[in-house]
Amino acid sequence: MESYPLNTTDDINEIYFRNDDNGYLVAGRKMYSTRDAGKTWQEIRIYRSGEFGAGRPEFLSIRFSDKKRGYVVGSVLRTSGDDDIVVDSLLMRTEDGGDTWRRISVPSKAELFHLDFDGNSRGWIVGDQA
Repeated sequence: MESYPLNTTDDINEIYFRNDDNGYLVAGRKMYSTRDAGKTWQEIRIYRSGEFGAGRPEFLSIRFSDKKRGYVVGSVLRTSGDDDIVVDSLLMRTEDGGDTWRRISVPSKAELFHLDFDGNSRGWIVGDQA
């Protein structure tokens, strides 16, 4: 078994492949993509510095509803003492196959854990209690 090191100490939350070659991995506030079935991974930055104020993103799940539209969910965390506190929900969307991403407002401040789709018109997001 071969190993493919990543430049992160965060736990890997999810690995998602759109097809045999193209995949994404989310780990803490980092996201990686592969175009060669996971042999190599490149970190991709989908947010701007300061976009979350004093908080930081934590990515938990990623899915694509088709070739172009994809979503990532998680939370915005703020450190208080030794604890990380969820201060907002996080939902980001791409409409160009993952080249650019933008944040979408949701009517909750709770942590969002996972999402899935049934085609382009139906999706589900699972999260913590608000």
